[in-house]
Amino acid sequence: MVEHLPPGSALHRVQNEGHQWTNVEALLWSIAHKLDWLDQRIVWSRRVKPKWPKWRVFPWTRDAVKIGDLGEATPEQALAYLKSQSPPKVVSDVG
Repeated sequence: MVEHLPPGSALHRVQNEGHQWTNVEALLWSIAHKLDWLDQRIVWSRRVKPKWPKWRVFPWTRDAVKIGDLGEATPEQALAYLKSQSPPKVVSDVG
């Protein structure tokens, strides 16, 4: 019975972060994404390196990765990881 609920039902709103996102909005968002691709194709035709747009599930979401974003890690875990990536310290006995 859940499969036949209309696109604007409460179930669909829960699956879409509380927004009423129907097939019409999904189609419009897909068209907007393709227009971004076409814009970059025009840039590419002028011998400039294009910035290909990545697909986002919702237009209002931002890119998940930002400079300084730790993700699920704590600051202590991030520092421990960075220290593990540094070259080993060399102690020389010159004397």
